Amino acid sequence: ASVHEAMARVFWKTGEYDLADEHFRRAIALDPKYSRARNNYASLLYERGDVEGAIRQLEIVSEDTLYVGRAAAFMNLGMAYQKVGETDKAEATFIRAVKIDRRLWQASLELAQISYARADYAPAQQYYEQFRRAAPKQSSRSLMLGIQLARIAGDRNAEASYALQLKSMYPDSDEMREYSQMSKGS
Repeated sequence: ASVHEAMARVFWKTGEYDLADEHFRRAIALDPKYSRARNNYASLLYERGDVEGAIRQLEIVSEDTLYVGRAAAFMNLGMAYQKVGETDKAEATFIRAVKIDRRLWQASLELAQISYARADYAPAQQYYEQFRRAAPKQSSRSLMLGIQLARIAGDRNAEASYALQLKSMYPDSDEMREYSQMSKGS
């Protein structure tokens, strides 16, 4: 199984997706409990647009309590659930990911975004702060969320700081255009 999984990763990396798919399937057929193969296969499926297939694989992986990459599997499962519009399931899996590994800053950002979209601003702010402590750097998306949360909290200093970072780091981003429009309306 491990040989087929390794071959699948090589084929995937070289763009030979059908061969990668075939070898991932063989690896899983030989060892249905081989979570690394399932997790990597789920990534291939997600990348190729088979989000439902990725979800099926990741649901199995997330049940493997001994799998070392379980937190990341929950993170990936949450992203897949979001992609198909299953926000409640996404939120639950992001929460599980963060409980297992607080350093999964992407899960914290997604939780902040979900809470913000629901107008549940206190948890959104908490998740956003958790994201900021763990993330290596801000993205244009995360900075825009910071701006929105700071604006709601009435924290003009934080809003200005995030806006300055957005302008200097991502001047041509959609978020910068959105912020410019927001600023005109203020």
